[in-house]
Amino acid sequence: FRPFGCREGALLRIFQQREKALEEEVARLQAARELESTVHAAAAAWVERKTEKLAEEKDEWDTTFERDSKRQEEEVQALTKAHAALLQEKETILAKLEKDEQKLFDAEAADRRALEVKADRAVQ
Repeated sequence: FRPFGCREGALLRIFQQREKALEEEVARLQAARELESTVHAAAAAWVERKTEKLAEEKDEWDTTFERDSKRQEEEVQALTKAHAALLQEKETILAKLEKDEQKLFDAEAADRRALEVKADRAVQ
C-alpha cells in the first residue's frame, strides 16, 4: 500500500468530517423522532382520557336530564290534576252560590209579596 498523498489525505479528512456531521444529523433526527413519538403518544393518551372523561360526564348529564325531566313531568301532571280538581270545586261552589242566591231572591220576593198582601188587606 502506498501512503495517501496530500490531496487524498485532505479528501479523506473532508469525507470523514462530512460522515461525522451526517452521523450527528442522523442521531439528532432520531432523537427528534423519538421525542415526537413520545409527545404524540402522550398527547394521544391525554386525548383518550379526556374523551372518556367527557363521555362519562355526558352520561351523567343525560341521566340527570332524564331524572329531572321525569320529575318535572310528574309535577306537571300532579299540578294539572290539582288544577282540574280545583276548577271542579269552583264550579260546584259557584253553582251552590247561584242556587243559594236564587233561594234568597225568591224568599225576599215572597216576603215583599206577603207585605204587599198585608198592606192591601190593611187598606181594605
